[in-house]
Amino acid sequence: EYVMADGTRIRKRVKDEKSKRKLVIVGKGDALASALRRAAGYRRRWLTSDTVVVATDALPSGVAGRWVAEACYPELWKQCCDELRRNEVTTPSQTAEAAGWVLFGKKGRVRGSGDAGNFDELLAFLGVTANLSELPARAPGIASATSSGEVAAAEREVLSVHDDFYAALIEGNMDAMRPLWMNPEQADSEDMQKRRGPWENVLSEKAAVLAVVDVDVVFTQPGSSPTEAVVTSIEVCKGEPSLLNEGGPGGKGTLLATKVFHVDPSSEGQWRLISHQTIPYCRNTIAFQSLRCTNKGCILLKRN
Repeated sequence: EYVMADGTRIRKRVKDEKSKRKLVIVGKGDALASALRRAAGYRRRWLTSDTVVVATDALPSGVAGRWVAEACYPELWKQCCDELRRNEVTTPSQTAEAAGWVLFGKKGRVRGSGDAGNFDELLAFLGVTANLSELPARAPGIASATSSGEVAAAEREVLSVHDDFYAALIEGNMDAMRPLWMNPEQADSEDMQKRRGPWENVLSEKAAVLAVVDVDVVFTQPGSSPTEAVVTSIEVCKGEPSLLNEGGPGGKGTLLATKVFHVDPSSEGQWRLISHQTIPYCRNTIAFQSLRCTNKGCILLKRN
């Protein structure tokens, strides 16, 4: 059983709730809290993928909503997940300290498992049934232009950089794109450097993005002075049918776009982009590739 963390405190059972998949996050202490905060960045996407995230321990501060729930009997959930691993129904996490996930389908069957790292590939696997291209530009709950407070102001600043990114991408404007990025702390490997296409090449052909909708901002750290934000949105593009892709409604396809923003101390506290990634997120579509971008350019990652 689990209890929803949306204020209703409704208690549900896995085998009885057949309208939602259950993504169970298993871990301890800081590892579990960190995984749940990463999952919170995708709060809108769990809803559009008919999935509820279940924490096997108490939720960290600020993590709540219609997308997430707490296990009623944490020890029983952990015993269940341990039993699944012992019987090789699921795979163990790469390290004992890392948080992991187990996915139960709508009928209660195990659909997969893995480490609780990036969730975009998992969401692409879950897919969607609705026509996401018809969603409004901003997700519900986004602060209005007249909202007050430090968090609301930070949200508007993040959205401004987000919108400037797409303007530069669609126009192919390198001069507008360059100042939006923050230099990463970690150096790239030689292999990554060889595979990456610089922004000059990426922007030489204007992006075929028809619209960007359902933009959602989540600050990943609790408190009134946020310094990191995750923005997810739906990129609408042409979606022609192919062998493993039936194409989107009205000839439009959709991609899940995820961006991470940090406050840049070297630019008087301005919000800057750290990363941008996209992956197919459309009805009856198998995602074989994803795009990963930093301030240096983009890499197209393909799955065999």
